[in-house]
Amino acid sequence: MACPALGVRNGAPRRASRRTRCRAAALGAMLMLGAAAQAEPPALTMARADLAPLRSFLERSSGPQPGSTGVIELRRADLDADGRDELVMLWGLFGATSSWPALTVFRQGPQGWREAGTQDLEGQVERLELRGREIRLELRVPDPDDPRCCPSRGSASRYRWDGARLVEAR
Repeated sequence: MACPALGVRNGAPRRASRRTRCRAAALGAMLMLGAAAQAEPPALTMARADLAPLRSFLERSSGPQPGSTGVIELRRADLDADGRDELVMLWGLFGATSSWPALTVFRQGPQGWREAGTQDLEGQVERLELRGREIRLELRVPDPDDPRCCPSRGSASRYRWDGARLVEAR
């Protein structure tokens, strides 16, 4: 299954509806990136028109093979305490034996949602948590002897949104 509102699919036709409930995207993508399948993130309801910039971003980011991107989680939170929510999208590029996850923040402006910053991530994301202004990630990263498919070492990363970009939190 995939997130049809974002046009991310696994061969199934996209559903047309005025408002779409978008849970964290494809189960296959979650398993591929190691996300905890039993931990279901809260549903996020957005107008279909609001999703167009996210869909466009994924299409531009798909690399040489269209459809090779997928949304893993999509969350909404006020990361800079300005009273307006930002969107936090955990997404990835998927290959035959490995994947490359990234974290992108979108801000809403007069023309709708726009990409405000992206951070490439190393390894497989197992958990995404938003705490105040901080984005916390639990990852599996490769040891030197690990095959590409199967990183074995646990790692944690923290980022914060400074109002203009994602910066690593110390």
